[in-house]
Amino acid sequence: MTRQRAGRMADRLIALVQEHGSVLAVGHGMFNRFVASQLRARGWRGPKLLSHGYWATVEFRATR
Repeated sequence: MTRQRAGRMADRLIALVQEHGSVLAVGHGMFNRFVASQLRARGWRGPKLLSHGYWATVEFRATR
C-alpha cells in the first residue's frame, strides 16, 4: 500500500512540475525514500541516498 501511495505521489509531483515548472514537497523520512524510488523509476535524477538529517533537502530533475 505504501508503494502504491508513493507512486501516486510521484505522479502528482510530476503533473505539478509539468504545470508549474517546479514544486516543493515536504514529507517524512521513509515515505520520502519511497517517493524518491518512484521518481527514479519514472526517469528522474536525484541522489541515490537521501539525508537522514532534520530539514534535509533533496532535488530531483526530469531527464530530457
